[in-house]
Amino acid sequence: MLTVRARGRLVRGQPGPPPAADRPVRPLQPVPLARPGAPLPTGTPAGAGCADEINAVYGTAATRGGAAAFAGWDRRTTEPGYAWLPQLTQGWTAREIRGFAAAARAENLAAPVGATQQVGSGKVTGWVRYYDQQQDLVEGLRKAGFDVWISSASPQPVVEVWAQATPTPTSRSCGTRPRCGSWSTGTRTS
Repeated sequence: MLTVRARGRLVRGQPGPPPAADRPVRPLQPVPLARPGAPLPTGTPAGAGCADEINAVYGTAATRGGAAAFAGWDRRTTEPGYAWLPQLTQGWTAREIRGFAAAARAENLAAPVGATQQVGSGKVTGWVRYYDQQQDLVEGLRKAGFDVWISSASPQPVVEVWAQATPTPTSRSCGTRPRCGSWSTGTRTS
C-alpha cells in the first residue's frame, strides 16, 4: 500500500509499474480521519499526527514540515494562530464551546503546578491558575473608578467561561469571533 499527501490530504493507492499510455491511471483514494461533520479523533493514536499538526500550526504558524501555514497577514497586528483558533470551533454552538472550555478550565485548575498532558505525540502544560496579583489589580482599578474589560485572543465563548471567576462581569469580555456564522444565536456555525 502506498500512502502519499496530495493537496493536503492523505491518500492511498496500490503501488505498481508506471502507467503505460494504453492503460488508464488508477487514481489514489482519499482516506479521511473522520466522516465529514464528525470531530477529528485527535485524542486517539490514529489522530496523534493530526493533533501534532494542529498544535504546530497554532503555535508556530508553520506545518511540522516547516511550510508556512498562513499567508497575507500583517505580523504587526495579527498573530495568525490566534485568528485561526475560532475557525477550529466552527460547527459547534456557543453553549458547546463553553462546555469544552469549562471542562478544560476545571481540569487544569485542579491539576498540580507543573502538570503536563498528552496532546498528540507530545506533552504540553496541563495546569493553570488565576493569579492573586491579577485579581488584586482588577479590583484596585475598579475601586479607582475604571471600567475594566477582559480582552483576549481566545474565542469569545472561551473568554466568557474564564471571566466567570473574575470580578469582571462576562458582559465586559471581548474574545475573537468567526467571520461567518454566529455563536450567540445558539445555532451551529459553518
